[in-house]
Amino acid sequence: MHQRILAAFDGTHESHLAVEEAAALARAFNGRVRIVWAIGSPAMPESREIYSVDTLREEAHRTASASLVELQRQFDADGTAAETGVLILDATDDDIGNALEHEAERWQADTIVVGSQGKHGLARILLGSVAERTARLSHRTVIVVRAQHPQSAVG
Repeated sequence: MHQRILAAFDGTHESHLAVEEAAALARAFNGRVRIVWAIGSPAMPESREIYSVDTLREEAHRTASASLVELQRQFDADGTAAETGVLILDATDDDIGNALEHEAERWQADTIVVGSQGKHGLARILLGSVAERTARLSHRTVIVVRAQHPQSAVG
């Protein structure tokens, strides 16, 4: 268990926590980590400029690749076995949870680690949860890492 750990990364704080958890598991169990960034349909920019989908995807790929190179350097410096990759989702199947499960199957991962933003209510219904979808789809261990949000003081 925890010998081949697939970690989902997208540059968010929660995904950084997921990668840290994957690294800790790999060190504890003498395992190996594969860090992947899944690129689905690009979000449209907020500006009024017009961009092609291909241009947005290329920019997302550059961002993902640069971030993954930096993570690889950190793992190499730490002596933790790791590799990275970018998953380009097909426009007809833009389900990141499904893509993570397929990659875990292809790479023969025994564990998937994902971050969760902890959305609730309408945001969760409308936006969905990659972590929840991955956990429902996968037949392997899925570890969901949530950021600790400070409780508001009652005073």
